Amino acid sequence: MSLSLAIEIYFVIILLIFGFLFFSNLFRLDKYLVAPIFNKSREFYLSILSYPIIVLIIIALLDLGSGTKLTMQLYAPVKFEAEKTKRYDAIKNKLLQIRDLQVIYKSSSDQNRFANNFSELIKFGKNDSITISKYVEKSEIIVNPEWIANGWKEREIKKTKQTYITPNGEEKVNTDEGWIKRSWFEKVELGKVKVCCSDEDSLQIKDIDSLAYIPFSDQKFTLSAKKIVKSNTEISVFEVSDPYPFDPAQALKIGDLNEVNLDGNWE
Repeated sequence: MSLSLAIEIYFVIILLIFGFLFFSNLFRLDKYLVAPIFNKSREFYLSILSYPIIVLIIIALLDLGSGTKLTMQLYAPVKFEAEKTKRYDAIKNKLLQIRDLQVIYKSSSDQNRFANNFSELIKFGKNDSITISKYVEKSEIIVNPEWIANGWKEREIKKTKQTYITPNGEEKVNTDEGWIKRSWFEKVELGKVKVCCSDEDSLQIKDIDSLAYIPFSDQKFTLSAKKIVKSNTEISVFEVSDPYPFDPAQALKIGDLNEVNLDGNWE
């Protein structure tokens, strides 16, 4: 007999005794029920009470066991939530890393698509590089085309100064003489950097070879990618999900195969 079953039987017996006493007292059946049973069991009680230490030890063990079981039952939900929080924080972090790597993969893809399996994605992260660039604002001062359209001669405008200095020392474009400043942004490549995984690389993913595995488990995430059509435009989408959630009522995933959405379902 297991300890749990013994404790449950102990509680049942106690409840039956108290229920019997309450029922007999409520309907004044003491002399018909309690007294005869007590008299017949008197010798049994006396024989048990002749060994008080053994009785006390048995009762103490039963009370200790019942208290331990009750404590475990009360603590079980708290323990479950603590374990769930630990696992889900790790899963969320890994899903975000997968998303970051997918975004870089898509930006480097000639087909403008996401990776549809982990082997392809991990290989890209370990071996490929991406170009680092930034947009720099550039400008030049040119003849205002509106002046030319209104009949002004370009050679006459070019005889004037493009800029002038204000009394407070600020240089401004001489718009009153037919000049205008044209500005634009130009993409400038700064060099290449590896995708992953050192501190100097674009992403820092520890143990990228295990990227497909769910934390605290030997199971793998499910990864899918495809293209959908939205507003007559073909758009790449992907989705990564946990097929074996610790809490079946709350399965985590990131991305969506049916909508243009790169968020996690917890964000």
